[in-house]
Amino acid sequence: MNLNNKSKRLAFLLRHDRGYVFDIHGWRDVNDLIAHHGFTIEDLCEIVATNNKKRFEFSPDMLYIRARQGHSIVVDVELEECIPPAFLYHGTAESSVNIILQQGIKPMNRLYVHLSSTIETA
Repeated sequence: MNLNNKSKRLAFLLRHDRGYVFDIHGWRDVNDLIAHHGFTIEDLCEIVATNNKKRFEFSPDMLYIRARQGHSIVVDVELEECIPPAFLYHGTAESSVNIILQQGIKPMNRLYVHLSSTIETA
């Protein structure tokens, strides 16, 4: 499996895996991913380091890893409250634009709507 596919698999395992018992802050044991899901520590380090949207992070001791956004499971990723910029952007498929204009942006099967401060990151 190439690194792009591993990154997508990791996103699922850290955001949506209802079969795993996460701690309250969404941390998952790195050894679980290595022992049961075909990752190496090198894979995980490369995915965290090269993800352009900074989707993942390690705990300071690197024993745990979590997604920073996009969960469908209830976790508290310890986001700090802040004053948003004047403009925020939402990345979506063109096919969804009309329904968003009619009904607004909804989180769908996730906990929150992800907005970005730049068009590039949206």
